Amino acid sequence: MSGRSVPPALHQPYPGAPPVYGPDPRRAIPSQGPSGLAVTALVLGAVCLAAAVVPVAGRLLLVPLLPAAVIVAVVAIVRRAVPRGLPITALVLAAASAAIAAWSFVIPWGLSSWPWEAGDAPPAIDEPFVPDDPGNADPPLEPELGVPGLEGAGASRADPLAYGTTITIVDENSGSDVWAMTVTAPEDVTAASGAVETEPANGAYLAVTVELTNLGGDVLDPASDYDYSLYSWLLTGDGGRADSEHLPELTGLPSTWDIPPVPAGDTVRYAEVFDVATDVSATGYFVLELPGDRLVYWGPAG
Repeated sequence: MSGRSVPPALHQPYPGAPPVYGPDPRRAIPSQGPSGLAVTALVLGAVCLAAAVVPVAGRLLLVPLLPAAVIVAVVAIVRRAVPRGLPITALVLAAASAAIAAWSFVIPWGLSSWPWEAGDAPPAIDEPFVPDDPGNADPPLEPELGVPGLEGAGASRADPLAYGTTITIVDENSGSDVWAMTVTAPEDVTAASGAVETEPANGAYLAVTVELTNLGGDVLDPASDYDYSLYSWLLTGDGGRADSEHLPELTGLPSTWDIPPVPAGDTVRYAEVFDVATDVSATGYFVLELPGDRLVYWGPAG
């Protein structure tokens, strides 16, 4: 083989060896890294996607970035830049950025933010609330006791109701009748205190008997259901105030704290006992206190 040239497709692994076909490993072309165009296209595409989700400022950056990313990616593909997946990925990112920008500015026109951005959300339309399930409706208001037309007699100490007068107490929130209340004149029960060894601290015990009739349709328990409880006290002629004492043994009637449940249409009697001075025992005004600091007075005639 001396004096003969070896064809380019042939090479000898070592001197004297028969020629073989294939590339000469001594002349192997070194491997190449990613093309600069391909990398640049990918970076521009990623920046476009990040800018598309940033309101206002980010979307303004898309104006120059988006065309640049598309142009660089197309040039990289035409020049067969390697790896070819990078410029293709850049085009996909650019297309996604364009779609996001289109949603923000075109669909619908004038929408400048994402639907979940509360600050730019369209105002809610007020519609009347109609519960799907009646059980989810707002609960009824709590009862509020009052006496209708309490402007004349009974509204002040100067013009009290006469003892024995009956008033109707209503639930002002629903308008339904709740109680019929009759207050009798105070009775001196001091003499009964000796039998139970409970002497009055101020000199005399006065007992006021009250009749309550349930005007509603349900059982009412004023001793435990405070919405239907009645709070009262005694105003003496000299301006003093006496709160009731728990002394049911003096009258044989329950006190205001011991009233049993009252079925609809039934009447119950209870007694309020007050410890007062002897010289004012005949000048007492029985006062019923209702919500809102409204007072109803019973007192001696004249």
